Amino acid sequence: MKILNFICLFFCLLACNQTEKENISDSQNKADSLKVTKEDISKLNFIEFVLDEKAEALFKNWTSYSDLSNHISNLKQGDISFFKDDPELLDAFLKDFKETVPEQINTPAILARIKELETKIYKLQSITKITNGNKTALYPVIKELLISFSNFNLQINKKFEKESQNIQKP
Repeated sequence: MKILNFICLFFCLLACNQTEKENISDSQNKADSLKVTKEDISKLNFIEFVLDEKAEALFKNWTSYSDLSNHISNLKQGDISFFKDDPELLDAFLKDFKETVPEQINTPAILARIKELETKIYKLQSITKITNGNKTALYPVIKELLISFSNFNLQINKKFEKESQNIQKP
């Protein structure tokens, strides 16, 4: 009888160990399937605008823009950690970004683009915080953020283009 109890106990422990290994491998496979890749982001179809040379000269001193541009570049490489990790850090970054807008571009049109960009960043942050999120929900939000950043650059380019036009009234 003792031998039978020992054998049953041994099989129970062996079966429990097998289930834990399967659960661990299932969770790793799920995490890998939710991983954002550079290839997936490169498949997103949108028009990307970059800053004009005139605007780049102004933005060399605006470190918040440089940081945002770097975070967007990392996002294009598949790294969403900045938008996912620390919400307080993201809040502080966005607050600093809005407060340090150079006076030359501090217009209602550009401030509206900044507000849109901020909204898309918070939207991406909330989607990445969902534990059961999937790629089908994540990629449209990433695309919206990339489009928003591109539109922000376009609006800045338009402002500098309009200022450079020398139209004389008759």
